[in-house]
Amino acid sequence: MLFTLVKNNTKLLIRSKVGFIFMCLLPIALIFILTSAFSGYMGEKVEIESFSVGYSITSKSYTKDYFDVLKKEFEGQGMFLTLMDKEEGIKALASDKIVSYIVLGDELCTIYNKEGIDIKAMIFESSLQAGMAPLDGFKIVRNYTAERQMNLDVQRSFQWDELSKRSRLSLIKREKLAADPVPKAKDYYGIVQIIFIIWFGVSSAVTLSTIERKNKILARISLTNVRPITLFLGKFIPNSISTSIQVGIAIIVSTLLLKVNWGEYPALSFGLLLMQVMAVSAFGTMLTVMIKNSTIITLFMYMGAFTFGFIGGSFQTYMYNFIDERIVRLSPLYYMNRTLVELSTKGESAYLMTTFIMLLIIIIVSVSIGLSLMYIRREE
Repeated sequence: MLFTLVKNNTKLLIRSKVGFIFMCLLPIALIFILTSAFSGYMGEKVEIESFSVGYSITSKSYTKDYFDVLKKEFEGQGMFLTLMDKEEGIKALASDKIVSYIVLGDELCTIYNKEGIDIKAMIFESSLQAGMAPLDGFKIVRNYTAERQMNLDVQRSFQWDELSKRSRLSLIKREKLAADPVPKAKDYYGIVQIIFIIWFGVSSAVTLSTIERKNKILARISLTNVRPITLFLGKFIPNSISTSIQVGIAIIVSTLLLKVNWGEYPALSFGLLLMQVMAVSAFGTMLTVMIKNSTIITLFMYMGAFTFGFIGGSFQTYMYNFIDERIVRLSPLYYMNRTLVELSTKGESAYLMTTFIMLLIIIIVSVSIGLSLMYIRREE
């Protein structure tokens, strides 16, 4: 009897063309839309190309003896300084040939930038301020000695050649800390939208329940004295098969078209997805046993999927979530999203066991409640 139920119900679900196509195409459409929208913000390293800066320097500028050293430092960082008079520099700045223009006067350094935010100009200005710091200190000492008429030759005591040999940057120790890699948009949304759409698998259980009530199938089956566990599995297994086929098609298409990276252990990721399909199928079957109104179940499904998806990272990424962490952790989608994305990017996840236990609990609780209700109603 179980085999017959599974076979017939699976055929019914697959023949439901609208629902079947919807489940196949929706995740693919969402993956393409979200990947297109956020491809420039995720997993992409921003490289600043070299740029030019114009400058002029007076004959008595307090930076004159030091400027050659500073200029070499800038060139080593991809910032090339070109000597030009002020009129030429302003024109070059207006035509975007240079990102900044500086005038190194006798006592003051003036920076000319265009209005608005220019990341290159900001980088140069920050670098210039850091490079001018030793000279600012020298100028303070020089002014101090001049005010007090102290007989101290500060200019000679400042060893420019020595400074060029021993760059102040050598006093800074740099260490790079390991950080979690940020996935590319196509990988992130290619994974999380598959997870998201699986929760719409509850609709398969609703479809079966509607067909059964419409054709009074359960009433006829109950005359054969079929056990409740057989009836439950006769819904649960077809739901799982149908949803697995739909999700499998979506994974194959999105992977082929977008080259979605499932990491070093795709079998583990697909195993968790299969377990999620079983959890959703068990949950959906339980709802159809508990609630007879298909509209209420469908509404509950959409509200739950979109709510948990929103706070769990299906749309805005869980890495940059503005929602309180305590609320985020209430979403089962958060654990699935984080686990599979981390398996894709770094080959491991601290949430793997938590996700496995969570899905197992959903399956056990849903099956237990569903069977209990079926046995109670049978006795009634």
